[in-house]
Amino acid sequence: MSAFRVSDLQFQFNPYTRNYFLSMTPDRNDFSRVNRAVRQLTEGNKTLCCEIKEYRPPRSLDANAYAWVLLGKLAAATGIPREAVYREIIRELGDNCEALYIAADDLSAFETHWSSKGLGWLTERTGSSLRAGNAMLEGIVAYYGSSAFDSAQMSRFIDLIVQECRMADIETRPKEEVTAMLERWDQRAQEN
Repeated sequence: MSAFRVSDLQFQFNPYTRNYFLSMTPDRNDFSRVNRAVRQLTEGNKTLCCEIKEYRPPRSLDANAYAWVLLGKLAAATGIPREAVYREIIRELGDNCEALYIAADDLSAFETHWSSKGLGWLTERTGSSLRAGNAMLEGIVAYYGSSAFDSAQMSRFIDLIVQECRMADIETRPKEEVTAMLERWDQRAQEN
């Protein structure tokens, strides 16, 4: 998958052909990547999928390091492995997952591929199924790990970890300090 920032996004509709045309201006730093991606995607007769969403800067490495420090303190206080604490909070976050239906024959391969992306890339089978033609589809929830979080998701992730720490009487940084850390990072990201 290719991801890049664009501006000046415009949709035009041709009522005669009932087609939409999309034009965009890639970020100056991404122009060669966009050009390469478009060439690769348009080779051959492929069906393409395009996702357009509001840009949010990625999460800060400082915030990520702080999250892992707190996860380590939680693990030490509770006796639960740090990775298990991390995965549980990933599940609780809320907007970091996709509900999907996958062909039953492909489900195990999908789970293996998804979880190979990182520690927090989790799947849960929902137990629901449906038939699509001759194929049986199984319901699954696929969670994105913190490596894919934007700054808003990372902020909520840290808030959840801080709540868990407070319940376990673990000292955390003041909310203002965490907010300032995230704001400094957002400011640096916007300058680039």
